[in-house]
Amino acid sequence: MDGATRSMILGIGTDIQVVDEMKYISSLLYPDLMFTQNEIGYICNGKNKTERLATLFSVKEAFFKALPSSFQWAWIDIELKKNIDGSPYLSIDKIIAAYPLIANWNINLSLSHSGGYVQSFVIIEA
Repeated sequence: MDGATRSMILGIGTDIQVVDEMKYISSLLYPDLMFTQNEIGYICNGKNKTERLATLFSVKEAFFKALPSSFQWAWIDIELKKNIDGSPYLSIDKIIAAYPLIANWNINLSLSHSGGYVQSFVIIEA
């Protein structure tokens, strides 16, 4: 062994959304149902509102698919944020409050937008 710390993959999740289909699902923007107030502000106060909505929905779907099945969570328990360099990350502070042992999880996130589609990929490691 080279002394490197190894991590274990706890879950992998992926999701793809057709951006134009999100135009017809305005109920997703009800406060505190699917998205936090910050996320709703991000969606509503920028260009490409439908693409932003599709991105946030896709990220949360991918995270849900990666999350071990023994955990209970609500859509607003996670929040997509940006690092200072603009790269996205998921804030899971509300989930950590309920499950303190997951504070050491590493959540890897990849987002892609192309040709009217949004794709998200999440890997959870411990």
